[in-house]
Amino acid sequence: MPRSGGSKMVSNMSLGLLSWLVDKNDGDVSPWFFLDAEKVPENYKKNIWSIVNEWKNNGLAIQVRIYGAREQQQCDFQLTPLALDAVKAYKPVDTDSVFSQFRKEADKKLEALAPSILEKLSSVYGNLDSDNPEDWANAVHSCRRILVDLADALYPPRQEPVVVGGKEIKVGEEQYINRLVQFIAGRAESKTYRDVVGTDLSSIGKRLDAINDAVCKGTHTEISQDEASRYIIHTYLLISDIVTLMD
Repeated sequence: MPRSGGSKMVSNMSLGLLSWLVDKNDGDVSPWFFLDAEKVPENYKKNIWSIVNEWKNNGLAIQVRIYGAREQQQCDFQLTPLALDAVKAYKPVDTDSVFSQFRKEADKKLEALAPSILEKLSSVYGNLDSDNPEDWANAVHSCRRILVDLADALYPPRQEPVVVGGKEIKVGEEQYINRLVQFIAGRAESKTYRDVVGTDLSSIGKRLDAINDAVCKGTHTEISQDEASRYIIHTYLLISDIVTLMD
């Protein structure tokens, strides 16, 4: 569930990195912060500068300076009191409780939108609890099918492409990520929120498509239980961000 920073929406990924950064500084948001793109947790690296811009545009960070016009490897900035408020509102008592809250709120929306998605999610949890590696792989494949079903419900396939910024974007049956991005673009008021969630969605979509393509070609793909868990949690957080925009 995206949270508010000031009067705008801040994505879960943005709040996650902010929470990590504040924790590293023992909760103190007063000094200058220095951020190195190579030293943040792996799941934030691809989206790091979109996240920093989201902090800036939502009043969480000020005096932001990004070094290196091409590489954009490092930056420094100051956090505002709003950043600490956002972290306190976001930070869970424990990881399980926060995921349970995401799941509860997303399930309520999904039940009204597409009950079949809830059935697939139930199957995913069952596969994840198994001791069989094939079941873990099946759980990851189901994440892709769930996103396809979500796209079908929120932004059905269209034969004609949409034009965005003078560029044609296909939104047919196979382009489920494009369709979800277009749904987000039409509902989210904040451009930075759209950029962060859209980029995150594109990233996991490419990984799920790569796994699916490997299976279709008969290539053996090993997926650990821990890796499958990360895919499932990541997918669910994205679903939570997306279905929140149904209001």
